[in-house]
Amino acid sequence: MYIFEGNYTGDKNRYIEINKSINITGASQTDTIIDAQNKEWVFSIYSRYGVTVTIKQLTITNVLSVSNVPGFPVGGGAIHNYGGTVTVADSTFINNRLTGVNIYGGAIFNEKGTMTVTGSTFTGNSANSGGAIYNEDTMTVTGSTFTDNNARDDGGAISNYRGTLTVNSSTFTGNRASRGGAISNLLDSTLIVTGSNFNGNTAYYGGGIGNDGTMTVTGSTFTGNKAENGGSGGAIQSNAISTVNFNRFLGNTAEGGEGDAIYVSSGAMNAKNNWWGSSNPNFTKLVYGNVDYTPWLTSDPVQSGAIDDPGNTAEAAGTTVPMQPTGLPVNYLVLALLMVIGGFLIPKRK
Repeated sequence: MYIFEGNYTGDKNRYIEINKSINITGASQTDTIIDAQNKEWVFSIYSRYGVTVTIKQLTITNVLSVSNVPGFPVGGGAIHNYGGTVTVADSTFINNRLTGVNIYGGAIFNEKGTMTVTGSTFTGNSANSGGAIYNEDTMTVTGSTFTDNNARDDGGAISNYRGTLTVNSSTFTGNRASRGGAISNLLDSTLIVTGSNFNGNTAYYGGGIGNDGTMTVTGSTFTGNKAENGGSGGAIQSNAISTVNFNRFLGNTAEGGEGDAIYVSSGAMNAKNNWWGSSNPNFTKLVYGNVDYTPWLTSDPVQSGAIDDPGNTAEAAGTTVPMQPTGLPVNYLVLALLMVIGGFLIPKRK
């Protein structure tokens, strides 16, 4: 279904229930606009048997949903998915707000099913948890931008609860929550972040990321994130086992004085081979808790060209670490290839 350019308002352009496979394509993010005019949801995808839905090249804005019913969850002002395989591409979500109790995902709530979000922009969305997105199943976010989203509780931009969330090459700026200013990874959840930027996000715990589940962060940059009001973990706060390698931490702060970059209150973190802003970092200020930070990079992998140019190296304390353009070490890629050849990993056949 093609939606021509225009500004679409009124009840006929809201409360759209989808229970069959469909492709919905607008003219562009700037030319096809669905304006909810401070009314409730736009798209609700529901299927017991699974449908395939694509929504792309449009803007959804000004959803306002209020819930005052305890125990009855409300989520996904723009898109609520229950049971579908959904792709959202090249779309914009602005000023979608959920208020009240039990509200999740100002723009998107993936309650059940698989969602892929690519090349999309989320600005000024809000909810109790997951200001822009709340995920309870399987979601991949790639090449997307999250700016000034807000959650009262956790996940200013994204909250992941008992789901698997993969974030690639995305940017998080100025998002805010009580915990996990940009992303909150809750209990029984898996979070994988690669090649992403976290700039100026704020929370009490974990200005950039708050973690209670399984977490791996690689090849990403954390700049100017803050744990405010006496909080801890300017960039990352974690209560579980996690791996944080080959990242850059610059100018993050914890007003509580513990863990300007990383605060681990329980569990442990493998934080080897990161750039901490200098060749001789003050780890007393930068990290707190059970954090293994040795060896560390002694030169900025971006300024040295280690991330931008294949085959270059970033020096670690006592180690020289080859890097790929993604920021992933060469030996990880070689190991994966050997495992495929040896039969430990079997590529999925189409």
